[in-house]
Amino acid sequence: MKPMRGDYNQHSRLQNSMAGQGIPYLDAVLKTTDFKKNTESSPFVIADYGSATGSNSYGPVQTIVTHLHQHQPNREVLVTHVDLPSTDWCKLFALIEKDRYNLSGETTQAKIFTSVVGRSFYEQVLPRESVDIGISTSAVHWLSKLPCRLSKSIFASKLTTTEEEYASFENQAKSDWATFLSQREKELKKGGTLFVLLPIRIQEEEEEKGDDVTKIIDGFLSQEVVSGNLTVEERGELTLPMYLRTTKDLETDVPSSLRVETISPPFKLDGLFEKTLAQGNIESAAEEEKNKRKELFARGFTNFWFAVNEEYFKSKLSASGHRNESQVSQFIQSFKDYVASGLTTLPEFRTRKGAGFVAIIFKKED
Repeated sequence: MKPMRGDYNQHSRLQNSMAGQGIPYLDAVLKTTDFKKNTESSPFVIADYGSATGSNSYGPVQTIVTHLHQHQPNREVLVTHVDLPSTDWCKLFALIEKDRYNLSGETTQAKIFTSVVGRSFYEQVLPRESVDIGISTSAVHWLSKLPCRLSKSIFASKLTTTEEEYASFENQAKSDWATFLSQREKELKKGGTLFVLLPIRIQEEEEEKGDDVTKIIDGFLSQEVVSGNLTVEERGELTLPMYLRTTKDLETDVPSSLRVETISPPFKLDGLFEKTLAQGNIESAAEEEKNKRKELFARGFTNFWFAVNEEYFKSKLSASGHRNESQVSQFIQSFKDYVASGLTTLPEFRTRKGAGFVAIIFKKED
């Protein structure tokens, strides 16, 4: 896992778009949920695992509270956001204080209470059988620790790693998923729901063709190693502790008291980057408009990608002891400029076609 800080909310439109596609599956399960079986005297508890700085949580929380208050309009709600201690909690508090999860009505907003837990969601973070609904959006692909430093890339895939390196990531991901579900099983009340939306690997053969973003990012780091601006050891430390599981992986190691209620078809990334970040399809635009959209897309994607990863890179570069704060910032800015320039000059943008998102919902047995 790694913390989200700074301008993550500002540049998380892509994750929000994916979360929006998962909401109908959560909505369908909530329509069959018996909210009245629990007394109104106790708060309804929503746990948000891997909240980052809050924006990804809005859709699921709004959907849950809307359903709840249709049945129990006076029920108080406690939303507990869980993430690492180094998360920029001030950003989350400011976002929630601004509009209370986009929920309408002063009466409804007055019944929403917020708390945070600064711990890894790979631990038990809340009391046993205390959670009515758990949610996690765009978080569980981050591993509990870095299994190994990669020698050729900062992304773990069969195309960019050795067999031994890939096996290390695969085994860590399997162990982490089992741990994540085991901890949630403890915390969920009987009859409780767990909604997880996460990026996945869809087609092995498509993934192996690679993608332009990975090539550009790895190209910059290789260039910096050759020029002497980055050591081989530092490059290895920049390996991202993430792994894309398959749908089949998500249905394994499920605790006996949890059952898979529903799992969505994969939401493919094809076209979503353009639609979200370039405000329309690039290739279908007129030539002058096409260039504007390509530039808009390149800068938007760069901002999105670094909003997710910048703090991690800064921490690793600072820990090496080879750079002061100013030099780290200069390195990151050069990195950003290289990625944006590389995306702008591509004749066409090829996304990682073997990747997408999926929503999976678990119910705990009564």
